[in-house]
Amino acid sequence: MTEFATLQDFLTHTDHGPYVSIYLSKLPHQAFPAISLALRHQIEHAQSVMAEIFPKVAWQPYADQLETIFDDPARFNGITKGIGVLCDGQQVALFLMAEPVSDTAMVTTQPQILPLIADHQSRYDFDLLVLQRDRIALFHHDGDTLVEVILPDEAPRTLVAALGEEQGGPQLNSIRQGSDAVSYHGHGDKSAEQLADTKRYFQQVDAYLIAHRDFPLALWGLPQNIALFRSLSRNLNLSAVELALSPNELSSTVMARVAVTLTSDFDSEARHELLAQINAARDRKCLRVDLNGIAQAVAVHAVDRLLIQTGARVKGELIHGEFTTASLKAQHNNVLNDLAIAVVAQGGTVSLLPKPQLDEPVVAITRYAL
Repeated sequence: MTEFATLQDFLTHTDHGPYVSIYLSKLPHQAFPAISLALRHQIEHAQSVMAEIFPKVAWQPYADQLETIFDDPARFNGITKGIGVLCDGQQVALFLMAEPVSDTAMVTTQPQILPLIADHQSRYDFDLLVLQRDRIALFHHDGDTLVEVILPDEAPRTLVAALGEEQGGPQLNSIRQGSDAVSYHGHGDKSAEQLADTKRYFQQVDAYLIAHRDFPLALWGLPQNIALFRSLSRNLNLSAVELALSPNELSSTVMARVAVTLTSDFDSEARHELLAQINAARDRKCLRVDLNGIAQAVAVHAVDRLLIQTGARVKGELIHGEFTTASLKAQHNNVLNDLAIAVVAQGGTVSLLPKPQLDEPVVAITRYAL
């Protein structure tokens, strides 16, 4: 089996069909024999579809490639919720998915990639800054879990280490009394000194993250600490996602719950951003909602972002940039998938939105008014 790191990697190394696309739901820690049986059932279904839709294409090269996914049962271990398989008869790609999928097997001119796009869309890579007045911790979410980032000695891990002798202390003013005598008195209360130190410390933390990290940044801390950090930060990666609670416990159980909460917040933020982009595109007359208009925009490489309704299916195919439903192949094909492949190949972005937020099966944001 050929190893592909990403969907884009697979698409780069293949240029012909037909493609077998198989998706299979998976229970956490499901045993390999059950997975194997379910996959083989889907492969048998794909073989029958191939014989009907592409009768002149030999099945044996596909069978040989698909057999290789069973070589290493350990690759199916873990809490994966879904399995994706793409095969063009010369190579096969296996994808372990974090998002649930419906069991299906398809044979089409183009690989069916929408479930993989939805899965990738749900995997948010971000940093989480655990922020306290006098210390920090940093975690990274790799799309699945939050893992602590071990900060080096030069990082501003604590206020004491970062500021050292720069920490504020009682400030003294002098008052001259007579020709030689000078008396002193203190000013500035302790809370003001602590606030000044915290500001300097947070500025050092912000500068360090700007210089060494390049991920969206979420914050976890007391509301007053988050507000102060936001007021000082110059980090363009700082997101609106935050957990305004005291970060007293950082156990694996707590971090697992935090990961779910923050991922959901990032998802909501992304959806709101997409809806804002749709409204802005409508104002600029750069929005296409009719399928033929979208197909024509794709044909001239004018689509910047394609938004597809989650679960939507439109039977048909694109032939020389034109949408058609005439052939038997078209009746077995989801043209939204073909549009997605074309937009990705052209350097555009494809996103999925749930039906309550996207009324149409597909809309396109174009790079310029057409």
